[in-house]
Amino acid sequence: MRLVALSLLLASAASAQPATLFVATETPNALVVLDDAVLGPAADSPFAIEPGAWTVALVEPSGAWDGRRATTEVTARPGDTLSVDLNLPVRTRIESLPLHAEVVLLRPDGTEEVLGTTPLVVDRPEGLDGRLVARLDGHTEAVVEAPEAGGRVSLVLRPDDLAADETFTHSLPTRRSNPRRVALDVGLGALAVAAGAVAVHYKFRADAADDAYRQPLGRTFGDVSYLNDARRLDTYSGVALGVSTASLGVLALRLAIR
Repeated sequence: MRLVALSLLLASAASAQPATLFVATETPNALVVLDDAVLGPAADSPFAIEPGAWTVALVEPSGAWDGRRATTEVTARPGDTLSVDLNLPVRTRIESLPLHAEVVLLRPDGTEEVLGTTPLVVDRPEGLDGRLVARLDGHTEAVVEAPEAGGRVSLVLRPDDLAADETFTHSLPTRRSNPRRVALDVGLGALAVAAGAVAVHYKFRADAADDAYRQPLGRTFGDVSYLNDARRLDTYSGVALGVSTASLGVLALRLAIR
């Protein structure tokens, strides 16, 4: 029995041992994420992690909503020492004028890979190798060397019916801001916020008056004046809340029909 108990104790102690995770990367300030938990910058590794199966991610520290990331799967046993190599992908942003052109990567061996339609973002473990070709009906192909280190690429396609010596321009649709419209929108937003604050203020005062009227051990218990105050303040709160809701509704409608 003692041997069995000792074996169980040793097994329990072994299962409680954490594993150790080392992360090697060319971007030491990138964040290491274990499933949804941020462990810290890669430069701070090693990290102690619980045994189990995990997804380890290296996330760009820029804070951008579409930051680059690289992932790998690991299985950690108690007391294990794990080492993973993770590097952020090389990102290439591809744009074209006009928009919505198909972009193809023409590799040095002559093969082609369709990357997508502009504007697009391509993340690869290594940079693109070859030439980028943009194609759009009614336009001559635009070709540029793919940047191996990533970055931004702009491709301008020339209309087919345009003479070789004729200049051309592309225009993108824009909307001029109307000062009166902007002022009205700002005013509606400010009114909604202010009315909401007033509604909350009067609601708190109404609740306090109602509590004073209903508190059995208080001096104001049963005092009708406090009950009247509570009803009056509730009315003020309701009116202010209505103004706030109406202002938000009008603002939402204005934004929807633009």
